[in-house]
Amino acid sequence: IWQIVLAIAAVEVFTLFKNGQGVGGDLGFDPLDLQTKLGYKTDEAKFNEIKLRELKNGRLAMIGASALLLQEAASGYGPYEQLLKH
Repeated sequence: IWQIVLAIAAVEVFTLFKNGQGVGGDLGFDPLDLQTKLGYKTDEAKFNEIKLRELKNGRLAMIGASALLLQEAASGYGPYEQLLKH
């Protein structure tokens, strides 16, 4: 699991410094042009709201991943191994 965490960190660091100091997570990749179609490019308040939602979702995912790592460190068994024990 540590390999996955390091790979994700490497991608984030690489994208942060592309073309100088950039915004983390902004890859400039929108092939379906959803920002224009959904009105995020024109409405700044709507765009900031969706950015905040995505930030909170990412934080919750990091807490969940940390809980899985702590569970394995504390018990010596991964989440699936503990499910199979019961």
